[in-house]
Amino acid sequence: MVEEVLKTPSPSLPITAKDAVRQWLRETPLPDRTLPHSVRQAMIAEVRKLRLEPKLEGMELVVRLPDATRVAIQKILGDAKTSEPERSKVYDWWLANFDRGELHHVWPKWLLGDEGQVCLRLPRCIHNMTGVGLDDGGFHQRLNALFAASDRFQGIRAEDKEAFGEALAAATQEGTRARFLAEVQQLLLETYSTTMMDPGVLGPLRTMLEIELKRLTEKT
Repeated sequence: MVEEVLKTPSPSLPITAKDAVRQWLRETPLPDRTLPHSVRQAMIAEVRKLRLEPKLEGMELVVRLPDATRVAIQKILGDAKTSEPERSKVYDWWLANFDRGELHHVWPKWLLGDEGQVCLRLPRCIHNMTGVGLDDGGFHQRLNALFAASDRFQGIRAEDKEAFGEALAAATQEGTRARFLAEVQQLLLETYSTTMMDPGVLGPLRTMLEIELKRLTEKT
């Protein structure tokens, strides 16, 4: 069932839904949502105790935190807020949003992933711990770190869609487009396997990545 849905293109996210996300971001302004390293690590340790099992809901694979994990993370953030009251607004924001479901494109859009691909919906604390360039955290932080460390992609800033597109165009001109994209796929698989997904979930994710790899390789 999952395999069949993954092969069916989903419609683009309605503009009203996109606007709702932007509105939410405008209504929760903070100059810096970055948590201390020790707090991030404690939250991540709780997440990595789990066997994450996305449930297929419509055209999304949805991950939800069990109640026990939510309570444990609430305690981590509450204790940190008590010990660092001057940053209470940051901790209040995370207490309200750490398990908020966020849409995640399995092949990220800044890497030219399709808007209509089947997506994951992940809790914020798994998806993105805030701050490009952090040494730990959610999926995006780990992918950015691997991307920056890769010999193939040196000089391309992580999350810079324009720069990535230019590099892909150059690889296409050189006749190495397929190899270039295959290396992107490997970085994505490594990120999924080391940050948030147990081995049982990697099968569907690999299928989704193969679909995007084929689409991008054949695109002219």
